[in-house]
Amino acid sequence: GARLDFDVMINVDGETGTCGDIEAGLFQDEVTNGNENCTMARSLHYDSCCFKIPETPCQLCAQDEYMHFTTEVEFNDDTVTCRSVNNFLMERADVSSDQCSDARATLGETCCYSTCNMCGEFDLDWDVFINYEGEDMSCGDLNEIFRSEEIVDGSEQCTEITNTYYDTCCYASPTTSCQLCKHDGIFYDLNEKVQVDFNGPTTCYEVANFVSRRLEESEQMCTVLQNSLYDECCYEKCSLAHQEGTYPDWTAEVELDGEKATCFDLDNAIKDAAIAKDSAECQSLQDAFTPTCSFSIPSNPCDVCPGRDVSFNGTAMHMDKEMKCPDIKSRLSTREEADGEECLAAQQEVSSCCFDQCHICEDEEEIDAELEVYYNGKTMKCTDVDNAFNENSVFADSEQCNTAKEDFRDTCCYTAPATPCNLCKRGTDYFDLMGINYVSFMDKTQTCADVSNMMFKREEQGSEACTTVHDEYFDTCCNTKCSLCGENGLEAGVKVNFEGRSMTCLELDLGLLIEAGSEACESVTSQFADQCCYEKPETPCRICNGEGVGVNTEASVLYLGTNTTCDSLSNYLGSREEQNGETCKAAATDHYDTCCYERCSLCEDGKSDWETFVQYEGKSIACGDFEWILRGQNVAADSDKCSAVKEEFYEKCCYTAPSTSCNLCYVDGQYLEVSVDAQVTYQDEPKSCGSLYNSLFMREAADSEQC
Repeated sequence: GARLDFDVMINVDGETGTCGDIEAGLFQDEVTNGNENCTMARSLHYDSCCFKIPETPCQLCAQDEYMHFTTEVEFNDDTVTCRSVNNFLMERADVSSDQCSDARATLGETCCYSTCNMCGEFDLDWDVFINYEGEDMSCGDLNEIFRSEEIVDGSEQCTEITNTYYDTCCYASPTTSCQLCKHDGIFYDLNEKVQVDFNGPTTCYEVANFVSRRLEESEQMCTVLQNSLYDECCYEKCSLAHQEGTYPDWTAEVELDGEKATCFDLDNAIKDAAIAKDSAECQSLQDAFTPTCSFSIPSNPCDVCPGRDVSFNGTAMHMDKEMKCPDIKSRLSTREEADGEECLAAQQEVSSCCFDQCHICEDEEEIDAELEVYYNGKTMKCTDVDNAFNENSVFADSEQCNTAKEDFRDTCCYTAPATPCNLCKRGTDYFDLMGINYVSFMDKTQTCADVSNMMFKREEQGSEACTTVHDEYFDTCCNTKCSLCGENGLEAGVKVNFEGRSMTCLELDLGLLIEAGSEACESVTSQFADQCCYEKPETPCRICNGEGVGVNTEASVLYLGTNTTCDSLSNYLGSREEQNGETCKAAATDHYDTCCYERCSLCEDGKSDWETFVQYEGKSIACGDFEWILRGQNVAADSDKCSAVKEEFYEKCCYTAPSTSCNLCYVDGQYLEVSVDAQVTYQDEPKSCGSLYNSLFMREAADSEQC
């Protein structure tokens, strides 16, 4: 895997020559591998002439920087261009090496630059057009000019352009964007091509695009546009998969205007024509195409080859046309029930698709997706060998299969351990895995993360293999990792500069694979503690404090000059401020009315019956789920929706636990067993005896008339 550096000058038998000269001489003399002269040449010159491409190559400039390619610098005692330095590092230096760090620190400022960032932390509007030096272009085109002309961020030219175009091209993305066709909490379809007047003639599409990029949902302008343009721009589109529980079959073919088309093409035609739901035209289309263009997911999917494998390359006649076997399998499994007529007929019809494929591992074994073996002339993962068996239709009883199993089963197959081996567990203590450290394992260099993953996946904790690997690699692979902020909170998104590279505090913390308490750890933590860390409150601030009071996740407020959601504000203050602190009190006083509400509780002080299921908003849910659903929808206690939910579901879902519970199977002084699966009709509804037993036990007193 090593490469030859042709131009390196070395001394050969008292004369100066290049590594390329030695290689040419060996070739001319027809020196073969293993020959004494070959071995001698390698022992003398390998270190000087040969190098390996690193797995994670060093790049001189950070990913978000550009390079002054032709600028000349001093590197390795020679004057070369920045491009040459970068090429050298890419071939010779790993990103974690000292050589990489030193080159970045020494040459980064000269060779690397950030292009003019006109909008800073705000967003650039690619759809707005400007006139730059007499040419009409979008704001986004300025980025290419910054790059091609090497206009550096912070330069005088960058500042001049920013002052001219900032107000036109830059904006702050809304936290919750305005959606033109959202009305009373419901999203409608956009009639894109309709012409409207919005600062001049334009289309509904352009208006919707603009407001979603520029306006907060909470802004008055958003509400005004939603109301004023609703009738012109918004509607409910006709759907061919309109029945409950059905999905569109986009690839199915129909005849449209005398030509074959897919249901996806038909749906686009409906969208282009803006055909509305419940219109006569929609009804006509649904009658004609819904059976073909929609399907229901089966509860027990059809398996075209039960107990066998499907040929990867095979074809068969299905639905009056020749189809690939995997496509037939996919279609039937997503549309047909296993005991349906079409499934049973297809199993007979396409039996040529089925065969007993060779698999390296037995049914009860796992196949290792990470390990590689040499098969059929190339190195591939164990899972790819199984895929190759499928693609080449290698049968289970073939000699090729038996040979492959003998060669690969020990490497590729394993039984998942009940208690996985943890490399960094010592006694009852768990240590951090220093994943990027390298060790020699299984006759090759691997990271500690690779070793840990393999042992966790394949070996039992306490087994001989686990103990042996633990004893050999614990000191190298396991330690207490350096933590940037320790017990304090981490400002994850704050940007810092570490070793010449810009990164977030979170990236810095994750990358500190050095021992806690070491000098290196102390140096980093002391340098960045003020920027990256904050002290967690003992009693976290809750702006919506109080039992039964919730945060309205859909509401937004202006806090310290920034528009933010109540949910984000609550989380932010909760992570940083004390409940009794002035900041918390001020925020609660200013924003309680907007952000806080008394949550709707279906059962209030009573209990929810988790055994009882009801239909709510088209779905079957357990009564106990109501509390979370109502909380997620920000339903207030005094709202009409809360009253409606209580009126419909309180009697079915809520109860007060009795002091002595009703036991259905307590008969004549004896406790009998419950026939859990037996079915009965109770209060006009079918129930299992187990469900009825639980419901009565939770809700009814032993001496009640109902019991």
